Amino acid sequence: MKKCCLIIGLCLSSLCSIHAQSTLKFIVDKEGKLFAIPSETNYEIKVPEATYKSYTSVSEQNRRLQEKYAEAYRQYTSFNRVEYIFTDYSYLQEADRPANMNVLSEAYRPFFNPYTPMLWRINPMALDYDEWYIKPVAFNTAVLVNGRQETWPALGGVNIASMAVSHRAGSFTVTTGGFAGRYYTPYTPHPSYWGGVNATARYELTDWMAMRAWGSYAFYGDNKADPFMVANPWMNRTNVGGSMEFKVSDDFGFGIGVNYQHNHFNNRMEPQFMFYPFGNAGSRFRLGF
Repeated sequence: MKKCCLIIGLCLSSLCSIHAQSTLKFIVDKEGKLFAIPSETNYEIKVPEATYKSYTSVSEQNRRLQEKYAEAYRQYTSFNRVEYIFTDYSYLQEADRPANMNVLSEAYRPFFNPYTPMLWRINPMALDYDEWYIKPVAFNTAVLVNGRQETWPALGGVNIASMAVSHRAGSFTVTTGGFAGRYYTPYTPHPSYWGGVNATARYELTDWMAMRAWGSYAFYGDNKADPFMVANPWMNRTNVGGSMEFKVSDDFGFGIGVNYQHNHFNNRMEPQFMFYPFGNAGSRFRLGF
């Protein structure tokens, strides 16, 4: 009898300790069955304070650095319109692209875009690009490289790679170079290769007037009388000409000149009179008629 009471007492004490340490609630029904029901427990979660700094994109970091450069440039020079030199931040946003889009050339970006086939079906010009690279080689000399692809629906398209060297000596600037590529039109369904050389010179007579001269020779092979090629103003052709440019304000000016362009149909140089407004510094536009 004593052993039985001892065993019952040990069982009750163990049940009490289990009930105190667990989150279960034990209930005995009328039939003597024992049920364990989870009880509600409040948990207090303490999240430590963040010790890292807020993220700053690469383009924003470069923008802030450019502002510091602009302030120092304005302080030690007499040029008051320095904001136009340091306000083009569009190229800095390239660093904020995803990792698979950080490629060196715009021509390769469609290969990393999974939506390229869809975009190409919607817009035949979706894969076009115009990319510039400028490398200074001396204090007043720079090498310019340009790669361009343009597509004109129902008119054809071109792929052009050009390189030029620009040198400035006081008020005189001269740029010489060459170009090569391929083109196709409705008359030339298969791409044809072309190339040539060109040169441009500009002399500033005064602060508000300058002279500009240019010349170009283009070789198109046997396709000398393609009407789509001759009528397209964006294709390089053999021409020579000059103009006078007048600066009206710091942001606007215009030029008047004449351009003699080779006509592939009659094999003659025909004159074209030109008028083109242009913008300087912040405007950065040029449109000719």
